[in-house]
Amino acid sequence: MTLSTSRFVLLFLLLYSCNFVSSQSCLLDSLWTENWNAKLNEWQAPERIHYSYKDTLLVIKTYPDGVPRRIVYEYDSEDRLTKRIDQFLNEDNSWIDQNIITYSGYNSFGDYTKEVYESLNLGEVIRVRRDCKSYDDYGHLTERIREAVFDGEVQSSYTETYENSYYSDSLLESVIEITWNNETNEMLGKKRTIFEYDDEGRLLVETQERWSEELENFNQGVRTVYDYDEELLFRESRYYSWFSPQVFDLDELVQYFYNEEEQLTSKEILQFGFGQKVTDHYRYVYSYDPCGPVKKNIFTYRDFITNEWLPIRNKTYFYSQHTATSNYETIAKRIYPNPVSARLHLEREDTDNINVDIFTMDGKLMLRYETVGSYIDVNKLETGSYMLHMSSGTAVQAIKFLKL
Repeated sequence: MTLSTSRFVLLFLLLYSCNFVSSQSCLLDSLWTENWNAKLNEWQAPERIHYSYKDTLLVIKTYPDGVPRRIVYEYDSEDRLTKRIDQFLNEDNSWIDQNIITYSGYNSFGDYTKEVYESLNLGEVIRVRRDCKSYDDYGHLTERIREAVFDGEVQSSYTETYENSYYSDSLLESVIEITWNNETNEMLGKKRTIFEYDDEGRLLVETQERWSEELENFNQGVRTVYDYDEELLFRESRYYSWFSPQVFDLDELVQYFYNEEEQLTSKEILQFGFGQKVTDHYRYVYSYDPCGPVKKNIFTYRDFITNEWLPIRNKTYFYSQHTATSNYETIAKRIYPNPVSARLHLEREDTDNINVDIFTMDGKLMLRYETVGSYIDVNKLETGSYMLHMSSGTAVQAIKFLKL
């Protein structure tokens, strides 16, 4: 069976080629996650995830307790994700639905506007969560309504409104988010986010502040500062009161390291406490498979007494070679910056417009652009890993990137 274009990108799940993509393609067969038990001084039984690519994408998980669980993804005729089904293996070896999530109301940006989560007990729906979203002309949220229903009765209902203001080129200048309790018609909170950019449209500073009814201003801010030359990320915080100064203290510093092929080789995180003293030091180390994707991800922390790096978690990826059903070519030589905060630039030889889809790593379509030139606005994405899927005629290319 020939896989559809959007489903084809899932063949490249967890490709961590950063700014470089190999001409070969790999199909992820399984992922093993091992967690270190410090008390027993040994690795726990691994959590195993197996990927199967047939009529639908199947993700089969086996936890340390040995019980297999399965995730089934379904798509509509336009290759948009419509349903996710979480299942567990019954004693009679049949798969039983546990949770069902349906996605509908896709807009011109490729975003679903309605998500319904159903929690089942032996086939009967016992809990429903609804999440409905509205967007402006630039594709940013303007309203979000969330409801939880249990046994047919609404247990909670909230509305989030977003007041967006822009610079030129649809760059966000600020967002004011207000959360309301629909049952009591009370404001639960207000948050303001302010964005600052450089001349290339790259995000330099993102400041989040919460509203204080007592002080009648925004307080308790968190500021994230990006240094692209040094590939550093700073997170700072400040707390307002009637007596304390309104200054930022450093909370966290993240530094990224790359090899000559521009693959991410390690990431170090320093966390700071009172008096700007380092309280925690974590490190991620990445190694790669010969055909491009990440092979191993090792997560450790530093013992300040012995100065040794102690294990926390290992992730190992197993691949098989795959011959793509589409013409897998290099549309973009590289994407940068990666990690990215605002604009993702495409380095290309031609100037023809291309089609771009951005997926989460579990296959959910987040953004869709039908005509793209030299850059993509990824401001609205939450922090995390995503798959950039580009297509031009019969040529397709998939690159994984990290949104800060």
